[in-house]
Order: sequence, then C-alpha cells, then structure tokens
Amino acid sequence: MSAPAAEPLPDLHGIAVMLLEDNGDFRDAVEAILRLCGARTNPVASLAEARALLGAAPPHVVVSDLVLPDGTGADFMEWLRELPADQGGAVAVVAVTAFPHYFPAARTKGFAAYLVKPVDLAELCWTIASVLGRGHRAPTAPS
Repeated sequence: MSAPAAEPLPDLHGIAVMLLEDNGDFRDAVEAILRLCGARTNPVASLAEARALLGAAPPHVVVSDLVLPDGTGADFMEWLRELPADQGGAVAVVAVTAFPHYFPAARTKGFAAYLVKPVDLAELCWTIASVLGRGHRAPTAPS
C-alpha cells in the first residue's frame, strides 16, 4: 500500500509576507513553507523590527505571534491600523499563538484569521491564500 499523497500547497507567488515571530525555530519553519508556496518572506522578531520594516516595504499579509518580547500582536494591530493604507494600514494580519486565551481580546483588533500553535504549516499557507482571495483548500475525503 502506498503512502497518501502530500496535500498540494496554494500558489503564493508574488505575495510578500512579513513574519512577526520571536521563536526562531517556528519562524524558520514557517519561512521555509511559505517559500515553498512561492511567497517572499521578511522575518522579524519584535514589534520594533516590524515597525521599521513595514514603513520601508508594506507586505501583502503579516503573520503575527500574539505574544512578543516588546509587546503583543494586539499592540501591533492598533499601531498598524493608524497608518495610511498605502503605508501598510490595510494589510491583512493572521494571528498565531500558543496561548488561545489571548484570542478574545485580539478579536476586537481586526485580525483576518487566528491559528493556534502548533500550527499545521499547510493550513497556515491555505489561510493566507484564503485571506488574500487566492482560493480555498479543497475538501478532504473522509477516511
């Protein structure tokens, strides 16, 4: 019996993703899968780095941890939404955290989607594709 076929990943060619994550191992794994999908990535580990980079080149989407060394993902969203749209103020943000009790407070901030760590990396890619209107994951057949 052969192994099940790997699930196809969405096409994210041409998409710029800022990855705001302080855990280096998780950041590296997410960056690798996003590149497999064709996305360009800009990894940063703090709010200060994200703010500096965002002003220089707004991405299409941000994947943001909710718990960071110099603040929270909610703090980032508040700051982001004060920017003009052409400077990143309208960019979609996907929240990821190992602490789902942060979701209720974050829900009022305007995140496009929420995922709990450990994150299925294919699901993260499909979430980004969906948020950007680039398709949805095909339904899986029941086993």
